[in-house]
Amino acid sequence: MSKQDKLADLLNRSGWLTKRWANGQDVNEERKDCNKEIAEVIFPEDDEDEDPVDWKPNFPDRAEILKTPLYNELRVHYMCLAGWGYRNIDEHPSLVHQQIYEVARRTRIAGAKYLRSFLMNGSRAKSEKYIMDALPWIMVTDDGRRKIDFDSRNVKYWEVVKIIEQACMYWGIQHLPTFWMERYNDGIFHRDNNVQKIHGFWRDETVPIKVGFMREFMNMQKVLRNPTFLSPFEFINEPLCWGNHDKGAIVADHHLDLWRGVEDLTQIRRAMTCSGGCDFAHANFVEKHWFDGRYYGSYEFKDRKVIPEFHGVSTLPSLIDRGEFAHGLGSGWQHLAYNEDGCGDGSYSPIPWTPFRLANAGELYTMLRYGHTHCQERNKKFYHTVFMLDCLRQDKDDNMIAKEEFDPEQLESMNWKRAGAYKKMREEL
Repeated sequence: MSKQDKLADLLNRSGWLTKRWANGQDVNEERKDCNKEIAEVIFPEDDEDEDPVDWKPNFPDRAEILKTPLYNELRVHYMCLAGWGYRNIDEHPSLVHQQIYEVARRTRIAGAKYLRSFLMNGSRAKSEKYIMDALPWIMVTDDGRRKIDFDSRNVKYWEVVKIIEQACMYWGIQHLPTFWMERYNDGIFHRDNNVQKIHGFWRDETVPIKVGFMREFMNMQKVLRNPTFLSPFEFINEPLCWGNHDKGAIVADHHLDLWRGVEDLTQIRRAMTCSGGCDFAHANFVEKHWFDGRYYGSYEFKDRKVIPEFHGVSTLPSLIDRGEFAHGLGSGWQHLAYNEDGCGDGSYSPIPWTPFRLANAGELYTMLRYGHTHCQERNKKFYHTVFMLDCLRQDKDDNMIAKEEFDPEQLESMNWKRAGAYKKMREEL
């Protein structure tokens, strides 16, 4: 049996045992044994011996920082941290460790309980066609092209995401990943780019692959943290379907299929849907209702505990306009969640060579205070994700994209006052 098949069997067994445990059966010893086997497959001793890293975290201010309060409603997002780590881990392993821990440290100082990241995004280099090596699977040469082999596990990738998880644990915060991105992952599921010739991001054939990745990631978290840890996550970034109800129905059912694949590992209240460009992303996670010729949702989700997140909210005008804040306050949602991604109307430009603009620290503070206090009055939670785009650097060889960098000089120059605006607001109220 291949390593991949063995892991798949163990993950399935873990799910089965968890369901039995949830039903009150005494299977604790079996669960421990199963988790131990999963750990041995995910982190084999040979891998540690092959590439030892002589690095240990040394932050003299850790004890003091860990005394500061955390805010469950605050998340700080870093573009493709895993991709940066993957590109640099071979040549600069100590730097990668140090800077990932430093990013987590800054997140903790800001008071954010969650560090967010995109686990995979694409490269627009012509030779790659939206595919980069920082993927959970190995790329092989097939028919003269570099292709993904979904049956081959990329150990190096998993070591990098393991460092991010360990850094978050060290600083007492949690890693909230976005598992999938339609615009950047569609090339992964193009028939010319994978050995299995799976074609189409939303096809049913992709579900086992997506679920397999999500389950392995969540099980990695359980192995590192504890077997009862409930993973926070976002399903898919920007599943756009404006005005397209046919695609919307597919998006809704796809999200539900992904949830069914991991529901034994976490809870729906820990899941987020990116709903700004497609209300259908959360359509099946609400009470049962009729829309456009069919039923969505079910009584299972009638309490609406899944968190729908909307993009483009950084300034107060963007909260009121694109965030439709007044509508959200009057809606049945228990939580309102917003992300700066896509704002475009602020006064602060973290990426000088693009028109992308965000709120400066003062503007962000004003918006956060307004949103938080009005939600408090309605007994709702106001979640917000600060986008730290200062780490982006234009690539001289490929002007189509900006590369992410996290070296010490660039981290120092990032606008950390913006990240601290939420903490300042909460401390003053």
